[in-house]
Amino acid sequence: MNLLPTADQVQIIDALRSFLQAQGPLSSSQGSTGPAGHDRGIGGAGLWSGLAELGALGLSIAEENGGTGLTAAEEMLAFREFGRALLSPAVLGTCLGARLAAHCGDRTLLGEILAGRQRVGLANPRGAATIGPATTGAFHLIAAQDATLVLACDGQGAALLRRPAPG
Repeated sequence: MNLLPTADQVQIIDALRSFLQAQGPLSSSQGSTGPAGHDRGIGGAGLWSGLAELGALGLSIAEENGGTGLTAAEEMLAFREFGRALLSPAVLGTCLGARLAAHCGDRTLLGEILAGRQRVGLANPRGAATIGPATTGAFHLIAAQDATLVLACDGQGAALLRRPAPG
């Protein structure tokens, strides 16, 4: 069994790495509370539109649904690069949100997420919560500052919820 990346996978890795390096040095985001750290850690519009253009937000979503149509292996390699670049967990929420939208057949929402126009944060239940048609409970929001949606999951399922307005 050969566990080394294929030539196509190396091209994906190289393209992502080049793009992420062009977004600025890691030192601009480490310990920064200003715009540079915000743009890199959470992701300004340029980051999200660039990831969308590369197809990185829907690597394992079928091509007929607007994704790239690759496998979990390529997605794992992409997430390794996201980690190396210290991207926000919002990229995880956005990719998982795209998968959920595809699974539910919401092509409009899926297109918005894959284009980088809708960002998805993560919602971690704090205590008892019910996720479904009537979602109840308190949630800790992760990487949801710029998100319009949050992805909430429990042992029974998952839901994309509109993020409440701050305040």
